[in-house]
Amino acid sequence: MTHGRPRRDVEIRVSGEPPDCPHCGRPGLLVAHVPYGWDNPGAEPTQGTIPVVLCAICDIGDEHAGPLIAFLLVNEQVTPQTVPECATLIQRWADSITIPRPDMNRIDEEYQAWRDGSL
Repeated sequence: MTHGRPRRDVEIRVSGEPPDCPHCGRPGLLVAHVPYGWDNPGAEPTQGTIPVVLCAICDIGDEHAGPLIAFLLVNEQVTPQTVPECATLIQRWADSITIPRPDMNRIDEEYQAWRDGSL
């Protein structure tokens, strides 16, 4: 389910240590590398990926992340029997991730504040 958005290839990394949550600093559970794209002010396409960390503390209340977090905390390992459920939960979470367009006015304001020494 993509909620009206075209499908994207979201890369989920489950090996190694995921990065810490950028909000609370606690260890993350998973990291998704989510593609983004928009036209910059010069009408040139800007594309890339941005890491999104799944955090057991910050994301537990999210309707898509919460069930995945509960699954990962209850099932310390993914077994052949739990792969389908885990894959479904990961897909729902990944499909729900949105990357907002940058607010160019805010960026300009912060840049000016930095130049003025007030940031």
